[in-house]
Amino acid sequence: MSETSKELPNFLRKAEAHSWNYQEFLYELLSHEESNREKKMIEKHLKWAKFPYQKSLDEFDLHEQRSLSSKQLKELTWLEQTFSLVFLGPPGVGKTHLAIGLGLEAIQNGLRVSFVSMGN
Repeated sequence: MSETSKELPNFLRKAEAHSWNYQEFLYELLSHEESNREKKMIEKHLKWAKFPYQKSLDEFDLHEQRSLSSKQLKELTWLEQTFSLVFLGPPGVGKTHLAIGLGLEAIQNGLRVSFVSMGN
């Protein structure tokens, strides 16, 4: 519980001020540890992914890209399955944006991702 140990004095003061019982105190400690571990894991996975930039799927403008429908975009949420995706197409159609958006979604769900651009 390395993350929580740094904050232990603050937790003890809060527990005293709010008259937490042992169960409440333990819940707060463990919730804090879990939350910080998740944040660190996401940061580590983002670093491993080596994205050139970060853009979510929500930022993808379907109105500018006529060759992809909203239904097709929803079908790209493939997180339940583990396989590689390859996007092919001319420059400027959103391949990188889609790959990064899907990668960010996967990382938020605890998966490891690796981004590789074939053009460079």
